[in-house]
Amino acid sequence: MLGELLLTRLVPMLWAEFLPDGLRDAANLRGWPGLTWHAALFCHQEPFVANLGIAVISISAFVLGARFGPMRFFVWLAALAVILLNAGILYVTIHTCLRATAAAAGIPVGL
Repeated sequence: MLGELLLTRLVPMLWAEFLPDGLRDAANLRGWPGLTWHAALFCHQEPFVANLGIAVISISAFVLGARFGPMRFFVWLAALAVILLNAGILYVTIHTCLRATAAAAGIPVGL
């Protein structure tokens, strides 16, 4: 659920403020920022499908972890993957904002 909130609330709000032309610039992003933007659009335009996917994955992980002892390792790996995905969304969002701010101020940015 945190990833969905990051994508539907944080990304559009920050990028609307920090990108030079607001969200119009977000549509032209490439690489990880572009992927993050398209995922944010999908979660915003299709909230039922996004929440249904989250629910199915959560219930499946709960059932596998509760019923099948050896599968708990994979449930822990899935939980770790979700945490890393959320951290990645946050990193890409903040990094894109910092690059846009530095470019607007005329500061050369290496990465």
